[in-house]
Amino acid sequence: MDLINKGVELIRRSTLKSHKRSSSQDSTISNTPSISNSITSDDGSCYSASTPGQTPSRNSTSSAHHLPPSFAFTPIHQQEPIPIHSPTNKTKQETLNAIPDYLSTSPTRASPLSPLPRKMDQQPTDGYFSIPATTSNESDCQQHPCPQSNSAIPPLPRSPIKTHFSPRPVHVTRVSTHAVPRTKYSAANKQRRRMHRKLQLDDFILKRTVGTGSFGRVHLAQSKVNGKHYAIKALDKYDVVRLKQVEHINNEPTILREVAHPFVVTLWDAFQDDTHLFMVMDYVPGGELFSILRKQKKFSEQAAKFYAAEVVLALAYLHEQDIVYRDLKPENILVDDRGHVKLTDFGFAKRIEDTTWTVCGTPDYLAPEIIISKGYTKAVDWWGLGVLIFEMVTGKAPFIDKNPVNLYQKILECRVEWPEEMSGDLKDLLQNLLTSDLEVRFTSKEIKKHAWFSDIDFDQVLKRKAKPPHVPKVKDDGDSTCFAKYKEPTHVYGNVRTDPFRSKFPAF
Repeated sequence: MDLINKGVELIRRSTLKSHKRSSSQDSTISNTPSISNSITSDDGSCYSASTPGQTPSRNSTSSAHHLPPSFAFTPIHQQEPIPIHSPTNKTKQETLNAIPDYLSTSPTRASPLSPLPRKMDQQPTDGYFSIPATTSNESDCQQHPCPQSNSAIPPLPRSPIKTHFSPRPVHVTRVSTHAVPRTKYSAANKQRRRMHRKLQLDDFILKRTVGTGSFGRVHLAQSKVNGKHYAIKALDKYDVVRLKQVEHINNEPTILREVAHPFVVTLWDAFQDDTHLFMVMDYVPGGELFSILRKQKKFSEQAAKFYAAEVVLALAYLHEQDIVYRDLKPENILVDDRGHVKLTDFGFAKRIEDTTWTVCGTPDYLAPEIIISKGYTKAVDWWGLGVLIFEMVTGKAPFIDKNPVNLYQKILECRVEWPEEMSGDLKDLLQNLLTSDLEVRFTSKEIKKHAWFSDIDFDQVLKRKAKPPHVPKVKDDGDSTCFAKYKEPTHVYGNVRTDPFRSKFPAF
């Protein structure tokens, strides 16, 4: 018995010595400054930000961009677990404050269930949308390996800053990330949709694919009731859940149900079956403004002024409802059969009362205040308008660089090379839009009163009575010649199977 007791005592002493050595090593590690920054996405995933990667060309029209140039993400839950022992009794807020600031260097078209055809003397509301592209998630990190942060150094606590970026491919855009509560502006819009029963896929004849994305595609469809054409976005439930996009997908129809404007897309309904999610919207046969711009190389100032005026009214409408858009670019502007614009893809739209901190958008269009992560307001949309006008007139964005660090430095310094042929009025307008000084940056009222818009009657623009510079050549409301051809899917919608995900999509 004495031998057993001595053995137990030896084991106990050995364990205590081992524990002391481990504690000493942990303390040494905790005093080492971390070179990794954690970033929390909207879906709750935590990521580690390391060195910037290569930026693909923004002018590509055939392939989607990779991850945003300023970040390379690795899910922290995949990194080697490391015990973290804080050497001091810092509060949670003090710890969060220690995170660096340089984390990035009314429709008149007939309802699909209405048997009455659209009257030709009425103005159509043509809405369309693009399919979602990949976001900064786990699958992206696996497909695009990037330099890893030092696994021997514990990561910082989760950052309060949410980060999302949008690529710039053709027909490929992000899905929504924020819901918009019901507003007084949308009461008539919602009442109009409630006049009919909920739509279903059997109400339509699917014709061809007009867009594809990471977990779905857009179909041109014809209503069996009124014979009119619509665009139906179909998303695979399994892929949506696998890519952790449930919240984003639910938010898109939530936002679009709450808006109604001549220059904003219209959502008719959203529904689901056992395998897929569907959103029915007006079909816009004219295609993207991006495609028109690429064919013409650049627009005249008068043509750019027409498109800019309609976009100004759309953004001003959203801002009146406390909605910030945050992803203005030619790819997200569609042109209807009469040449008027439709703002689409509300993937980054968000309702804010004052300030928000989510880092998101297309790199070339990011406002300085978004890059420095200091919090920003709806004024970022007017910065985006300046970039859009510059690109329409010159054929390229004002800030371009393959190196992401240099790109963001140009944006922060508002370093623009002004073309000699640009008029003085336009240059003055852009200088008051592309400025980091929020006290100087123009608002919608100042934009409308500027000399460059002196020959524009915004009341007539709102009534869609201004003459468009380009009217797409389409035979009927189902013409799809303005869109690229895609390989048709081999699967069939409507398969009956056990659906474990139905409760995850209450917006459909």
